[in-house]
Parts: sequence; C-alpha cells; structure tokens
Amino acid sequence: MSNLLFGLLPLISAKWKIGRRRTLLESTLFFSMVSHMEV
Repeated sequence: MSNLLFGLLPLISAKWKIGRRRTLLESTLFFSMVSHMEV
C-alpha cells in the first residue's frame, strides 16, 4: 500500500502546481480512502 502512495506522490505534486484547492481536496479524499482500506 505504501508503494502505491509513493507512486502517486509525483502525480499529486504535479497536480499541486496546477491547482492547490482541488489537489488538497483530492489528496484528502485519497488518504481517507487509503486509511479505510488499511482498516
């Protein structure tokens, strides 16, 4: 699961440069989704 996170980090950082608000929302949703999957 951590490998998936590290794989998506560049994608998230690239999106961060495009738009902060949208990226912040998407990353929050993504991390909440990951935490639910781990449980």
